Amino acid sequence: AVAYARELEKKHPDISLRFSMTTNGTLLDAEKIKFFYDNTFHIAVSIDGNQQAHDLTRPFPNGRSSYELTARNIQKALKEIPSLETISVIDPTNVDCLPDSFNSLLDLGVRNINFNMNYEGEWDDAALERLETALEALGDCYIREYRQGRDLALNVFDAKIISHLKSGFDCG
Repeated sequence: AVAYARELEKKHPDISLRFSMTTNGTLLDAEKIKFFYDNTFHIAVSIDGNQQAHDLTRPFPNGRSSYELTARNIQKALKEIPSLETISVIDPTNVDCLPDSFNSLLDLGVRNINFNMNYEGEWDDAALERLETALEALGDCYIREYRQGRDLALNVFDAKIISHLKSGFDCG
């Protein structure tokens, strides 16, 4: 599909293609990473934070942990594709891991981190209180990294900062 798309791109010089893929990272190997690099893919890997958070929500079908394999493959991919981003789902079952998950992803070398809410989760009052506590602790981690001059992107705060600086959201 990529080769076919590139052929079409050559016929239409006014069009520039960009490829994107989201993966659980378990099958990333050197050959795939090189292919993605050579074809300028934007890569996102689903990993729900530290091992505890990830194992609660993303085990293999047989129940085994997929964390070590995913984390190892992220580190391999980051050597060729430093813009790789991660996508972590915040769920009532793993919300307490949020600050440690952020730190764990940074330790892997990730600098583009996305935390997305599982809006379908069982967010009762107790879970929402735990979310508030976790977000405050995550904010402290984010500020620490910012003050140390580390280049990173964290969607849950960056989007809020940008909309504040723009005085809200505009159409277009």
